[in-house]
Amino acid sequence: LQFKLKGSADFELLATLGDTASAAESNLGAWGHEFVRSLAGEIGQEYNARVITGSDPEEDEPFKDLLGMVDVIVPFNVSHHAEAEAVDLLIEVQRLSKILELDSIDEGNYRRVCMYLIKTADFMSDPDDYAEVLESAYQLFIKQKQYFDALRVALRTGNDE
Repeated sequence: LQFKLKGSADFELLATLGDTASAAESNLGAWGHEFVRSLAGEIGQEYNARVITGSDPEEDEPFKDLLGMVDVIVPFNVSHHAEAEAVDLLIEVQRLSKILELDSIDEGNYRRVCMYLIKTADFMSDPDDYAEVLESAYQLFIKQKQYFDALRVALRTGNDE
């Protein structure tokens, strides 16, 4: 993973100098879906290793290089019908709230994302994680003006607010 992170830093340097023809998102497709899937798995492993060594998961600074790659991989996955992998990566790096900021979630794929979030919530052992996953699904339903589905998720949370 260190080699890939170095390559990402080199690409960013070239991009600032204007030597690249396209942005990182368009180059990601040239890498292939299997490479992106492998990279996401390695990011999750590296994130966990850093947390174990004492980095605070609430802070972004110790994970800046990893989160930069996550910010490229997640929209790529969502726009290429790999919503489950995008959600899994965000859960793994404890940044699920970023899913609400994605422009690539639209009327064509919000339902798959929300249904996956709802089903994933059943496997969350921590009550805070369970609430965060359902809250994300709720907010996505609201964003898409799917109020009845949002109400179903709200009832499932058991939160009176």
